[in-house]
Amino acid sequence: MNNRVVQTTENVAEIDKCMAEKEMVRLRLLPQGIIFAPLDISPAIVLHTQHRAIASGHHRNMAAMKDVISFFTGSPADSLEVIRRRGADYVAICPDMPEMHNYAKGSPDGLWGQISRGVTPPWLVPIKIQGAQTFKVWRVVK
Repeated sequence: MNNRVVQTTENVAEIDKCMAEKEMVRLRLLPQGIIFAPLDISPAIVLHTQHRAIASGHHRNMAAMKDVISFFTGSPADSLEVIRRRGADYVAICPDMPEMHNYAKGSPDGLWGQISRGVTPPWLVPIKIQGAQTFKVWRVVK
């Protein structure tokens, strides 16, 4: 049986809320940097902010897509290696997205599986962004 989270009208609405310009522009409050984000929201980050994203779901960037998936599903030690190699400054996610549920369900001991249970590695520091309601952001400790 396939254990992937299926996109429904309800969770697509969550994605839309997260990617809305009024939410994404809140990321402009952060100094310009490189953001590790789910493949589904990276285009909105690039469109609405001054930041760069590692990858989106475009077939010509398979190595970067693999790094994003490996980052969220790998062990914290492996994820740290990926994020340092890519030079990312931030991690931004929408926790209610199907993509994030799939990462946690498929790799419960992976980075996102652990964070979703409240266990965050010391190299990620949460950032509260005023007004942001649909996404979470962490600064990468260099």
